[in-house]
Amino acid sequence: MGAGPVPAGSAPDGVWGGASEEAPPPRPRLRELLRRHLEEEKIMAWVRLVSAGPHGAGSGRGRALAQSVLGALAGAGLTRAWSRPQPLPLPTRGEVTAVVIVVTPDLCPLTQGGEVTLRWVGPEGEELERLPLDPEAFCAWSVSGNATGGLVYGHFGRPQDLSELRARGVSARGHVMLLRLGRGSPAHQVAAAAAAGAVGVLLYPDPRDSAGPGGDPGLGGDTAVTVHIQDGLGDPFSRGFPSFSGRAPPGPPPGVPPIPAHPISANTAARLIRSLDSRPAPPRWLPGGSLRFLPPPGGRRLQLSRAGEGTRPGTLTSVFGALRGRLEPDCYVIVGARRDSLGPGAAASGVGTALLLELARFFAAIGREGFQLRRTLLFVSWDGGEFGHLGATEWLEGYPELLHTKVAAYVSLDRAVLGGDRFVVRTSPTLVNLVESALEQVESPNEGGKSLLEQLSRPGRGWESEVIRPLSPDSAAFPFTAAAGVPALELGFEEGPEFVPKHIFNKHGDKMAAGPEFVPKHIFNKHGDKMAAGPEFVRKHIFNKHGDKMAAVSPGGPRWSLGTPRDTLPSLGARLRGRLPALARAVAAVAAQLLLRLGHEPRLPLDPGALGDALVRQLAPLQVRPV
Repeated sequence: MGAGPVPAGSAPDGVWGGASEEAPPPRPRLRELLRRHLEEEKIMAWVRLVSAGPHGAGSGRGRALAQSVLGALAGAGLTRAWSRPQPLPLPTRGEVTAVVIVVTPDLCPLTQGGEVTLRWVGPEGEELERLPLDPEAFCAWSVSGNATGGLVYGHFGRPQDLSELRARGVSARGHVMLLRLGRGSPAHQVAAAAAAGAVGVLLYPDPRDSAGPGGDPGLGGDTAVTVHIQDGLGDPFSRGFPSFSGRAPPGPPPGVPPIPAHPISANTAARLIRSLDSRPAPPRWLPGGSLRFLPPPGGRRLQLSRAGEGTRPGTLTSVFGALRGRLEPDCYVIVGARRDSLGPGAAASGVGTALLLELARFFAAIGREGFQLRRTLLFVSWDGGEFGHLGATEWLEGYPELLHTKVAAYVSLDRAVLGGDRFVVRTSPTLVNLVESALEQVESPNEGGKSLLEQLSRPGRGWESEVIRPLSPDSAAFPFTAAAGVPALELGFEEGPEFVPKHIFNKHGDKMAAGPEFVPKHIFNKHGDKMAAGPEFVRKHIFNKHGDKMAAVSPGGPRWSLGTPRDTLPSLGARLRGRLPALARAVAAVAAQLLLRLGHEPRLPLDPGALGDALVRQLAPLQVRPV
């Protein structure tokens, strides 16, 4: 485990009520213990501590926070707690100058004190105007270089968006591409732009996506979002094996797009969009806007410049705590959460870290009351999550034998509370049945007197369609399944979707005017039942007159503040209208139910048959249909 085997445990050998050593605690008893030992005040105290300021990977405050977490795990009464340093190259944040400068064409001022610039230049490369950049945001793992040319707007940069550009006679070749964040990973966006011939990429958050309910402006016009653009997780210089030197070899990181990229704010993007002057854009992209700016002969061009190496030698500090199992101590159930954040990181790392420590305290406490798991629980606070889950991936690359033979499951607490409307579990198929039983035992924080399963179930629809999602490639749980074959899941609350339908029908089937700003007095569901409506009305499902469910768009929420200085506890609490403690506690209770069954049942509660079912579903669209 990086620091030797877990020593013999110190928890009592007995189990509750004279039950057999294989018997889990009775469900009423477990619910009573969860109510007594999971404390909202302790969770919130840790969220406040973690999100008190920036604590980036390998930073001084990050190391100090690691020591605090180590002390908490040791003080909780676990069998053992330790930290593990991991040397590896870390991305650097280039300095930027956010001042608008206008000079005459015969002057060529040098870039002062900055490594990243965005500017309009003349035919000889002279600076005409420097555009403002957010000094807090950068693009990790981006290559260095100068990207100079015209400007093409590519919407989200998806395959269908690039096809739309080609259909309209617009080529990105030789130009900088402006892309909107929010659909797909930045790595895929930049890679697609490079494949289309773009020389550089600018990524911006659209206010329509990041704005919250009730007039909340969301990120604000001057905030950009820090992103990373490697296609995969872990150190891109040492894929498949852990880094040892901490220094990057010469050259760009393998597996990253070969063109420079940088995040910009919505206000800077708006200035660039106003410069587009040819080929009308689709109305759903830019209403009344255009798609490209072609530099005229001898005219101005847009230039994105990134200088410097892009990495520095660094050391991550991941923290481990083990609660030794009584009967199968060499079989591990791992629960982990990212700890680092370039900003305050309340949603990105604060809530997850707080839940991790509260769960460690909970299981140590019930052990002192006479219950001990069969298998060993391993609690891990990962460093380096901001740049592609470096700490988690480097660790699993260093212990493939352990993971293949001794790890039963991995549970991720990252981004556990990004909203309050719906509960989502991204999971391996073998864990789905286990999730159902856990949701059944936890009370909903939104609807008193109901379990989470009852809240999430819809008439005529299975609960799985509302809750279960596939593991996301950008999750820290993903490499455990993809690289090591370990069943894994990530769980938490998210914002529910808002609906911007093209047409809404009243109960008589009459079409009602609709649009992004349309607020009807009454909306009727597919059964003709009247639904409440108003300026802040958000309905999970709206149906047209034929009973067909209409598509949704994601609203703004805490997710958009990830990677920015706006990811603060006051902001998160305001977005959730004071429900953060109850929501966080509900996630902890679900995780505790999962860990209890994974850690104590004589037979691991996995469903291998679900893998075959999932495979059949994936292959079904590829089957040749008879003519």
